[in-house]
Amino acid sequence: MAFPRWPTRIFACAALAKQAVQGVTTTTTGGYKTIASRFSDNAIRVKSWSADDALLCDGGATHHTGWADINGRHLFFWFHEARKNKHDAPLMIWLQGGPGGSSLHGMLYENGPCLRDGANGTRFNPYSWTEQFNIIYLDQPAGVGFSYVDKDADDASYPSRVEDSSLDAVALVRLFYEAFPEFSHTDLHLSGESYAGRYIPGIASAILEYNDFLASAPDPEAVASTIPLRSLMMGNPWISPAEQLSSMYDVSCFPYRDKYEPHLGPEDCAKALKVVDRCDAVARACAIGKNDPVLCAQPKTLCQDEFIGIFANVTRSYYDRRLRNCPGPQNCYPDIDQMVGFLSSDKVMREYLEVPTQTGGRKKRWDMSSSLIERRYFESGDFYTPSIRDLKNILDYSKKSSRSKHQRAVDVLVYVGTTDIICNADGVLEGLRQISWDGRTSFRATPWRDLPWTSSSGTRGGRAKATEGLWLVEIEDAGHMVC
Repeated sequence: MAFPRWPTRIFACAALAKQAVQGVTTTTTGGYKTIASRFSDNAIRVKSWSADDALLCDGGATHHTGWADINGRHLFFWFHEARKNKHDAPLMIWLQGGPGGSSLHGMLYENGPCLRDGANGTRFNPYSWTEQFNIIYLDQPAGVGFSYVDKDADDASYPSRVEDSSLDAVALVRLFYEAFPEFSHTDLHLSGESYAGRYIPGIASAILEYNDFLASAPDPEAVASTIPLRSLMMGNPWISPAEQLSSMYDVSCFPYRDKYEPHLGPEDCAKALKVVDRCDAVARACAIGKNDPVLCAQPKTLCQDEFIGIFANVTRSYYDRRLRNCPGPQNCYPDIDQMVGFLSSDKVMREYLEVPTQTGGRKKRWDMSSSLIERRYFESGDFYTPSIRDLKNILDYSKKSSRSKHQRAVDVLVYVGTTDIICNADGVLEGLRQISWDGRTSFRATPWRDLPWTSSSGTRGGRAKATEGLWLVEIEDAGHMVC
């Protein structure tokens, strides 16, 4: 595997030099301890909270907040230790979609140890993934949530493509290991939903490339340890825009799976029909053109404004076809406003998290999504860039590793709520079929098997199919935020 990116990165290059200073250098500012990296000029700031401190997060386990300081970019994270057997539990990173979504949304609204409880507090979540995992909720790319950049007035200081932001994510993992060395050899799982289907394969590819780069070092004793990546877990992922965009028309303008009426009315379907094939053509040009940023920026007007705009402007949610009279997330999920109020409150921002002080005044409130990051990722063509190439690399690596005594496979799990429209089950399946890897034929030939439980409506809970390295699960009576 080639690794042209790493020699240009300070933290990776510095990892190849022996360090004169032994041990870890730390300083304290406010409630945060700053740990300077032994392998680069970067650092990580950490503030710890006991399991008994339920004022900030009633999660039932120790947790930590902080920032990874990476070459002028600063990624905010909230790390929750597993409720039991933390030293045996695997490590997970959770990423929100968008592009531009804050992962604190997933923490407080979906699978975190504490869920929002009005605008002034949280409540214990007995079904949290922290029952089984140590989880880092990561605000990335820089600029999202409580993450920030030094030159915040300069748009060019912010990432605009996954190829860039994925390197920051790898740097964060390395810094995390320096702050929490007990987890440096723990299996790592990358998870997330929606646009995380673009983020996660990019980060995973960067990790594998980084590991290969370290393995090629002339003096292995001088380098940091490799990153023990074990799996990718993606919910309703955005992985192949051409297939997923055209499928939105198919699942919205006809009865769906003998269970749902058409999502759009005849007039809106007529409008969508005029655009869908042209949108499909420009999205495929991006994929065929080897993800060229110029080509991939072209679908913005036609696909986003004219096609997806039809779905966004009706009073039915394209995140869950069961929801009515709610075109936007705040309308469909009104308690999201409570989460914004909680995280932006003086108690949380100033007293507990010390955000204004720690960010130098650059962050004055918490927003669920960054419009700046969203715009930059659209304008760069990243939104319409498929993840197929990265997924192929990962699946091929996993297939090869399964036959090796020295490498561990990296498994891929994709799960989809079947009431989603924008990242619907049909489009995700067609996207996965575009991956030209060794297991492609086997995956296509594998029959579906029903899941062994029933849904909330009393019907079958869903179905699954799998081949070595790749699992696909469809979950009934669940939408975009299936987890």
